[in-house]
Amino acid sequence: MDDLIESHVSQQLTAKLNNLLLSETNLSNFTWFKKNFAWLAKEFDNQISNFYLHEVLEKSKAIPIPPAIVKELRLYFWIKVNGLTRLKNNWNEIFTKVKNLNSLVINYFPYYQNKFKDRQVSPNLIFTNFCNRWEGLIIERIVNYKLYETLQMRQKYLAIWGNNIKIINQVRHLVGFAWNFFGCFWIGDLTTFKKINLNTIIQYGEILDSNPAILEIARMLGRWKGDSGLVEQQIHDKIVIEYELKPLGKWPEEVVGITEGKDLEHLLPLELVNLAIPELNVIFYKKFVEEKLAITEFESLDLVATEHLKQEIVTIPIPESEGPFILCIDTSKSMSNSPEIIAKSLALAVVKIALQQKRPCYMINFSGTFETYDLSNVASSIPNLIHFLGHSFKGQTNINPAFSQALTMMQTNAYHNADLLLVSDFLGANITRANLLLMEHLKKVRNRFHAINVAVSTMPNNWKKHFTNYWHYDPRDPLAARKIALNLAKQKNNQF
Repeated sequence: MDDLIESHVSQQLTAKLNNLLLSETNLSNFTWFKKNFAWLAKEFDNQISNFYLHEVLEKSKAIPIPPAIVKELRLYFWIKVNGLTRLKNNWNEIFTKVKNLNSLVINYFPYYQNKFKDRQVSPNLIFTNFCNRWEGLIIERIVNYKLYETLQMRQKYLAIWGNNIKIINQVRHLVGFAWNFFGCFWIGDLTTFKKINLNTIIQYGEILDSNPAILEIARMLGRWKGDSGLVEQQIHDKIVIEYELKPLGKWPEEVVGITEGKDLEHLLPLELVNLAIPELNVIFYKKFVEEKLAITEFESLDLVATEHLKQEIVTIPIPESEGPFILCIDTSKSMSNSPEIIAKSLALAVVKIALQQKRPCYMINFSGTFETYDLSNVASSIPNLIHFLGHSFKGQTNINPAFSQALTMMQTNAYHNADLLLVSDFLGANITRANLLLMEHLKKVRNRFHAINVAVSTMPNNWKKHFTNYWHYDPRDPLAARKIALNLAKQKNNQF
């Protein structure tokens, strides 16, 4: 397909999808929903817009053109290239082909046949108009075909949202809690969400409310926006103002000589002689017209500012983006009771911040074996969180397989600049030398490692040096979380 036609098809597809979007968001059930769930109205509009202007549009562009339209395009380009004469000579044959291809232009053939016979109108203008009309009809045919092919997809999506509206109305309090707590909404069909019991998340959410310092730790723990230590060079236009002395004739200040002109105010007395003698008047007037009168020359110098554009190379620091989280949570038996509640509360707080700020989050729970969860969106996070929060801590502590998995994730594109948080009592834990060496390497490429030791005793000193941050969280100390939060705040202030 010609690039110009493809561009026009894309533009018309976007315009028609915009119209569909406006008409369908104003359907009665959608209007009722947005009125009664005003807090979800913007998210609803965003999801509908994303569906039409991204999913449907991209799928429409990828739909192949059917053979009949391809043949019509070839016939159209053949006529456009070969011109008016070939069109007239093959009129009947072209008419038959167009009719067999079910082209929309068939309805205009009688009109243009008469126009080509009209000698008062330029045939070339008629031919150009014929080609433009045919091209427009081909574009319209392609657009309508692509939209029809996506009709089933659109109907299915609208049915899902119709079902979602019913579910949201039935479990309004659960949807409200998820929205208020995570700051984002479930993407897709809510049928699964309806079956979820949020009581466990609500219970630990109340713990976070009673101990806000835990949430503050999660808020400051992830890589904050700041200086990444990297720079880039950019070429900027700089306005340079230069001053120079220039003569200004409007405000005379200093006599510098005699010149020629017709300024009567500064006329030399000798010129008045010609004006005083009637016979010489004509000489005066001739010199006046020719601007040849002798006049006093003045000069006024003033500082005049002149602006010039100058290009210069500027070194700009690259800001640090808010990076992803990797959680390593020790779920062994030694972490049961108070450490378990602290670990689960910390995990929930980190996931909450990650979802609110749309940051990738990966959790690894380990005891004798380990489990992994991708917690980067609400639909996958809530069921996994419920499973984790409702899971009783048991088994032995085997940190190395889980830690190796975390280090592997940090070498992927999605988690290459991650903040890893290891929450454990470190009883019986042992990190291998290979993993410790890999930690040191990853720290040099903008990864960070944090450890929260939830226990009465602290971890061995020879381990602490490998972590970017190490904090001791004594379960007996009601201010332990507050102390860690203050330490993080101090680090952030020192950085800036």
